[in-house]
Amino acid sequence: MRITIVGGGNIGTALCAELAHKGHRVSLLTSKPRLFQSELSVVLADEDQIVSGKMDRISDLPQDVLPSAEMIIVTLPAFLMRSFADRALPYVQPGTILVTMPGYGGVEFIFKDIVEKGVILVGFQRVPAVYRLIEYGRCSRMSGRRAALHFAALPADKTTDVKDSLEAVFSMPCMALQNFLCVTLTPSNPILHTARLYSLFGDLPADGTLDQNPLFYGEWSPAASHWLIRCDAELQALLTRIPLNLHEVVSLKQHYESDTEEAMTNKLRSIQSLHTIRSPMVEDNGCWRIDWNSRYFQADFPFGLAIIRGIAELFAAPTPAIDVVLSWYAQSVGLEYYLSDGSFAGKDLNKTGIPQNYGIRCANEFIQIYTGDREYAKNN
Repeated sequence: MRITIVGGGNIGTALCAELAHKGHRVSLLTSKPRLFQSELSVVLADEDQIVSGKMDRISDLPQDVLPSAEMIIVTLPAFLMRSFADRALPYVQPGTILVTMPGYGGVEFIFKDIVEKGVILVGFQRVPAVYRLIEYGRCSRMSGRRAALHFAALPADKTTDVKDSLEAVFSMPCMALQNFLCVTLTPSNPILHTARLYSLFGDLPADGTLDQNPLFYGEWSPAASHWLIRCDAELQALLTRIPLNLHEVVSLKQHYESDTEEAMTNKLRSIQSLHTIRSPMVEDNGCWRIDWNSRYFQADFPFGLAIIRGIAELFAAPTPAIDVVLSWYAQSVGLEYYLSDGSFAGKDLNKTGIPQNYGIRCANEFIQIYTGDREYAKNN
């Protein structure tokens, strides 16, 4: 298959190498094509081997690598998706499968025009494995490969059509979800990361420092578990207000088989594939400062937790814990998400991925996106 990978970071580099090694014709769209070798490698830690694959083409121009692609896999952080969608629109061909990895971040809103052009949008609930760059433009490392991937597609009636192609490319079972909202509301990074970041830095000033950079998962704290469980419970309560089958939006307590703060803390500390990951900080004169430019912040708050909060607004669902975490981030980086009366109506929400930014003003309009029933909003 002719595949174009968009983004040459942790995930993109690994996928380029693995898929090219399997015999696919793989091209890469990256902002820094001159820094890439024509042959890329990935260390498959679970299998204790290294595989390499030669790229068909590497370019920073979408017209070079998008028109011929049968499948496009977008590995960009959510805050870069909008600019990519605008650049890609003239060149992506009808019938192309466009995979976003992972698929939350409001991609169903961002790629609306591309879907209307006849492209099939696919979103995964989670990425296939844990990826980390070893050397930019040359090699990445993959570990903790999942047993299966769960996906949804838009238009929804194309879900069955893409299943075989996804399984052939990713070499693992791909399980279709009930609807795309099961992807959008996945509480992975949008709650997992944000709860941990609030527990780590919530008591620090925005320019505060630490003596050491803590392990993000390996030193997971009871406070992080406390906020994770509270935010996760609010999401689960929101699901009960939405008239769609959302049972596949699994609670993090269920996903990690941990019902208590103590169990959650022990579980997240014990995951070996995540154990060495550090927190988003930068070294500065012997101490560590918060890296507010990290995708942990720029993606997981405005294009993760804020989207959940925006959907909760449509369905009048209370979110006191989510409000605490999201308000802390906004205030720390000088943004206004909440007004002084506590309402979720700040002027800087236009910089987030909430559905209201795409003209969706009521619950019925929102539901229609996932049902495909244009009469729903009129009659409900």
